[in-house]
Amino acid sequence: MINEEKRERWLQARIGYITASELEKLGEPGKKIGKTTQSYLYEIQKQRLWGVPEDPVYSRPMSIGIENEPLALEWLRESNQLIGDIVSCSDDYDDIIFKPVDWARFGSSPDSFLMIGGNIKALIEVKCVVGVEKNWLFSPTVPYQKKRASVFEQHCHQLTGELLSYPEIETIYLLKYLPQIDENRFDMDSPLHPRRGILFEYSRLEFGTMFMKSQRRIEFCDKFIDSGNDIDEIEVYRLLEDKEI
Repeated sequence: MINEEKRERWLQARIGYITASELEKLGEPGKKIGKTTQSYLYEIQKQRLWGVPEDPVYSRPMSIGIENEPLALEWLRESNQLIGDIVSCSDDYDDIIFKPVDWARFGSSPDSFLMIGGNIKALIEVKCVVGVEKNWLFSPTVPYQKKRASVFEQHCHQLTGELLSYPEIETIYLLKYLPQIDENRFDMDSPLHPRRGILFEYSRLEFGTMFMKSQRRIEFCDKFIDSGNDIDEIEVYRLLEDKEI
């Protein structure tokens, strides 16, 4: 588990930043900016003005994910599916990794690095599966490529954000992990049982124009927060900018 001092420093480092984990809240690049985006931008604006981080309130699924991430990474090491060292970005460094970009107040915190010879060769994102999704995702009758496409659609915004922060990295892995939940007394299998994980690999090329479009949306929202204009009117300004371009 992450100690509170490390978590506190991580929250402080992210003050006022749009993050990859919340990138979906900016909406679809090039499309209308709605209330969800406005609410998120007000949150970031408050952080910048007050210099105080937003202390996350974790839902039960999110808490399960945080608790089980170390086990998921250990499962991945035991599976021998990847060649290299699987390094936790939370546990294996003095501070939780937060990588900002140099073109906006935007950054990301990958779950893990795949390292070879001391160099980062790929990013790894871990998602614990809870709820009814597990029945479909771990079904042997659903083709792997169908699962791969569905998982990409579900998490493409965050994966895009992670790769935006690491432009030199060509590959990102997404591990879907079935955690052992204490409340389920019937689940007696080891957390490292082979059935608990499915690994998906995505190359930078598969994201197509998402990097360009997402970066443009991030830059626009980042500047607008500090513009002094009414965030409730941001869609009007977006339309004007699109016409100018």
